[in-house]
Amino acid sequence: MPGKEDGLGTLGWKRGEFKVTRHPLTSTAFDAWLANDGKRALREALRNTSQRWFFGATRARRRLYRDARTTFRPHGTFAEALKKHADELPAIVRACALAIRKGAFGHMSTFDSDHCLCVVPRSIIQNDFRTRMLRELSSLPQVQAFHGLTQDIVSAAAMDAEASLFHYLAKKAPLVEATGHGLIVEVDAEFLWKLGGSEGHYVFAWTTDERMDLTNRRDRRRFLSAISEMRDAQCVYLKRMSPADVADLRTAIDLRRLAGQRSREHSALTRVRIVAESEEHAFSESV
Repeated sequence: MPGKEDGLGTLGWKRGEFKVTRHPLTSTAFDAWLANDGKRALREALRNTSQRWFFGATRARRRLYRDARTTFRPHGTFAEALKKHADELPAIVRACALAIRKGAFGHMSTFDSDHCLCVVPRSIIQNDFRTRMLRELSSLPQVQAFHGLTQDIVSAAAMDAEASLFHYLAKKAPLVEATGHGLIVEVDAEFLWKLGGSEGHYVFAWTTDERMDLTNRRDRRRFLSAISEMRDAQCVYLKRMSPADVADLRTAIDLRRLAGQRSREHSALTRVRIVAESEEHAFSESV
């Protein structure tokens, strides 16, 4: 069942929020599911098909596909929940930045008494965002008949959403996040962290001055002026980092991961994981 929609992303960032831009279920994803986790569901559908001798398998497959398309339809409750949780992506960038700052990854942040600027590798954001989306959406009652397919759809949608926001920010940063005290200053698509996932990073900055509201244009200009020197310094430092320096940072993250495995009863901050090895939040639940 080929589909023209297969090349399009499910979620796109438009006018300050995510939009469901196409049907979350593609025929390609459905066929892949049937070849693996969906075999049991297909057998059940065939068992409930009358006159199975007359193209029973084909009719069961079509009915199952139709039911799945209805369950994951763009204007249904699943798509609404998908969009709602996707809109939390800027907050996850903020949470990861705060956790990196608290986690003694000193080379990745610059700060003074009122401001902090932090570099957050894109792969960390992708991992935390995808994991949170899976946790929130995989247990919805209406998708339980499609175990495995739901996870594939949510994972793909999370990656679509992150890519859409990242590409938007490459053209139109900064973006103020919901608290009004922090913003994504810019993104860099070229820096090689080699943590798994996409390369590049977000640059997030925030203020501890509760009186400042970065949604206000004047406050935002003052804030960007105040952090300009630390922004420049952080850029210079990253440009001067050698491959060995980057490897040292990867090792530091890995050590946090190992510490978390041995000391689960201690601070959640120790539960840092290398993205490529993890199905848990690497940073964003540390704060």
